Amino acid sequence: QSLNSLIGPLSARTATSSNSSVVTAAAASGATPSNHVVVVSNLATTASWTSGVFASSSAALPAGSFTITTGSGATATITTGGTQTLSQVASQINTDKVGVTARVVTDATGSRLAIVADSSGSTANFTVTTATTGFGFSQAATGNNAALTVDGISISSATNTVTGAIPGVT
Repeated sequence: QSLNSLIGPLSARTATSSNSSVVTAAAASGATPSNHVVVVSNLATTASWTSGVFASSSAALPAGSFTITTGSGATATITTGGTQTLSQVASQINTDKVGVTARVVTDATGSRLAIVADSSGSTANFTVTTATTGFGFSQAATGNNAALTVDGISISSATNTVTGAIPGVT
């Protein structure tokens, strides 16, 4: 193809940002050349819960149960008989595949169970309710949608990748 062909190299589009640590973009070859003002208010975040602190990841949890309920209504009830460890409970939660991932976090103060939503945004929020005391669950973070404006129009997105706000640009 010749350089003056509209379907050749001259039709390529690029997207640039005045602050690439806040906004990056990719333009498809059919995107219309133009300038846009994008203002990011907040990024999409994931929901998370943590248990209380236990002596170690191999410490036996108290007998009891707790239920994880996702924004879509999926539930997983975890029952402990007083012999299961944090590591075993994390494995059980991950096996249940309800849209969250569990892991054990250990630091100088001890070990705790961290449960994090598999996707970001407000619809990925979940709750942990306990039928017994001793687990000490608390919500560490709520899932929020990304909030931004494009040319003065408010945009909300469950992820930090926004499509459809500017034709041909992601």
